[in-house]
Amino acid sequence: MELTEEQKQEIKQKFKVRRTRQMFISLPFVAVMLGFIAFEDQMAALSADIPEQVLGIGFFVAVLAVLGLSFRNWRCPQCDGYLGKNINPKFCSKCGAALQ
Repeated sequence: MELTEEQKQEIKQKFKVRRTRQMFISLPFVAVMLGFIAFEDQMAALSADIPEQVLGIGFFVAVLAVLGLSFRNWRCPQCDGYLGKNINPKFCSKCGAALQ
């Protein structure tokens, strides 16, 4: 089935929204993780009163939440296929829809 120009533009617009959302999900999370690594000693002093198990579970839950949101968001607007690791795909590898 051939798509109309209007449908093609709608797919591109939806992809643009998903790519923006993907950046809002992943970039702050990566920045926070790098901050924790860079300021490990200061973070240890701040979290001295919090049990290690609670911090570990919190970190694990945060990673799972970000991965889950990312996996659900990073899909083709036309076929709902996962777009993979590429952050800026031009086409969907599953259905061939032009994304940009």
